[in-house]
Amino acid sequence: ARAAAAGVTCFNFGRSLREPGLGAVRGRVGSPSVYRGVVGAKAKVGEWSVDAYYQYGRNHFVQEYAGSINMINYRKAIDAVRSGGNVVCRVNADASTANDDPACVPFNLFGYGSPSAQAISYITGTATFDLITKQEVAAISASGDLLQGWAGPISAAFGGEYRKESIDATSDPISQANQWQSGARLPIAGSYNVKEVFGELAVPLLRDQPFFRSLDLNLAARYTDYSTSGGVTTWKAGLNWEISRALRLRATRSRDIRAGNFAELFAPTTVTRQNVRDPRRSTTYTTQVTSLGNAALKPETADTLTAGVVYQPGWLDGLRLSVDYYNIKIKGLIGTISANEVLERCYLDKIAEFCSLVTTAGGDPNGDINDITVRFENLDRLKTEGIDFEAAYRSSLEHLLGENAGSLSIRLLATYLKTLATTAVATASTEERAGEYVTPHWRVSGLVTHEMGRLTSTLDLRWLQGGAIDNDFVVGTGALNTINVNRSKNTFYTNATFTVDVSTDGDRGRELFLRVNNIFNVAPPFPDQASPLFDQVGQSFRVGLRFKL
Repeated sequence: ARAAAAGVTCFNFGRSLREPGLGAVRGRVGSPSVYRGVVGAKAKVGEWSVDAYYQYGRNHFVQEYAGSINMINYRKAIDAVRSGGNVVCRVNADASTANDDPACVPFNLFGYGSPSAQAISYITGTATFDLITKQEVAAISASGDLLQGWAGPISAAFGGEYRKESIDATSDPISQANQWQSGARLPIAGSYNVKEVFGELAVPLLRDQPFFRSLDLNLAARYTDYSTSGGVTTWKAGLNWEISRALRLRATRSRDIRAGNFAELFAPTTVTRQNVRDPRRSTTYTTQVTSLGNAALKPETADTLTAGVVYQPGWLDGLRLSVDYYNIKIKGLIGTISANEVLERCYLDKIAEFCSLVTTAGGDPNGDINDITVRFENLDRLKTEGIDFEAAYRSSLEHLLGENAGSLSIRLLATYLKTLATTAVATASTEERAGEYVTPHWRVSGLVTHEMGRLTSTLDLRWLQGGAIDNDFVVGTGALNTINVNRSKNTFYTNATFTVDVSTDGDRGRELFLRVNNIFNVAPPFPDQASPLFDQVGQSFRVGLRFKL
């Protein structure tokens, strides 16, 4: 009445559906059955070893979400009117039997707890998804010495492999009609097979020469034929140069691939509602987003170079040092972009490929966006470059602290990430992530272990360099890419483990252990952080017993 008196004929209304029984509560989620069987054989043919095997696997996965909201019934239930002094669904107030739904119960939107149990039951149901995946693998390989070379036997390995994978998934009728509020998954069926042949050579080039205690060449090649994307060749060439007992150099150059996995090729279609920003109007509203796989994906290809040195000095027994450089360039990186990025590449970058993934009301280019398709694509190029360091030392303490002092082992690992740059092929824009706090330039970890009789104590240390919160932003004011704070601090974690052998004969058949994680209760460097690099729990303790039967 007050709205009518004020001349208000319509208004925007929002409601959180939080009453018990509403909102996609998990029922069953997981694999009720997994089967795998392997049969293999080995044989000797002269001086050659032959291996063959066949494997079959089957996984049955079930997903059920009770309390999912049926949008067809929901729209009927909230369209309530008065009829004969009662509040009823409009479809029941209409005399037309074509509109009649005797089961419809009006849903009261006003106030928490206002909907009746009957109304909640009418608008909800259980979304189901039933998935069966299968895998078959057959392979045969042979290895042995080809001939006696000038510096030792030249050995080889070769073989072939066949793999077939399939997926078959069904869902409930409402999911198939895309009418659950969220989480609707459509039926899917697909399969692919892979045929491969490969060969490898190990060629000793030099032995026991000045500055060449050994020099070995390793060559490998593989041809892979995917039923989905065709054939591709990969290869590797590596050198291992042992200058002396203490010093060894190594280097590898390779062409590598990664084909789309099952989820990327045949991911079941999922329909959700998301808030998106329409670049044409600079407005934000909710629309349908359809996510799915892409059986036409091409394999990623990578050019990889690694080179390193290993030093084990004779003057300090137990010490081992190594440094390795890596440079990896990937083309056709498989991934997805967000619904907002699809809109930006369509309307701002004017890329027709992405406009084909956007559906507007009535097909009108200026109409509201009704649906955005997000699927796996061969999107970008990735380059990463850095250096890995490792130092390890193990020694008895008896010569320093006397008999029964035990032994001490130390291992230190460090990584310097110089670059981690992704270039979008569609826009030629590059995002550099190296130096951000989730991908820091420097990461260092160390393990210090003391073993004394039945007691083993380990100190686990991890240091992560701080960095920019987001490299796309700068500190300042005025421009769109400015921010007031764009730096996070260094993070240092200290963990400890204590293990006591309580077996009767000291064979570690029964061990008590205590694990203390994050001893000093260090918080993540940035509040909104779910990266696995950082501890999200804080100080925690774990006590247990390990035993062998």
